[in-house]
Amino acid sequence: MGLQLSNKKVEHRIEMDGSVILYHEVPYIDRQRLVMKFVTNGSFDPFEVSIALLKLMIFGWENVRGDDGEEVEFDPELIQCLSGDALLELIDKIVSVSLKGIIQLKDKLVKDNQELTKSESGEDDSKNS
Repeated sequence: MGLQLSNKKVEHRIEMDGSVILYHEVPYIDRQRLVMKFVTNGSFDPFEVSIALLKLMIFGWENVRGDDGEEVEFDPELIQCLSGDALLELIDKIVSVSLKGIIQLKDKLVKDNQELTKSESGEDDSKNS
């Protein structure tokens, strides 16, 4: 069997404390592009990236309530207002799997860039002598 292309958005749901979070998988290239928007000097804040990925992946919810007890209509900007425990659980169940390969790629790119910078500055010349 050869390579397979898929452009379908696979939808998932997670139940948490009586609420339902609806999300879809995001293609690797879209996740990579989003992460690269947050890279500065070869590093990024994983929490900030995780929140951005949650906003990209989550498209709805059910039975999420505000401080007044009333059900709140889904708005991606409200994701960051969920409790810390809920955010950490969503990051663990939805985002961490998505970030694993990207972080490994980022680490490789940073390492390659550092080696290239050392080589260009002549720091590795002593090894060649």
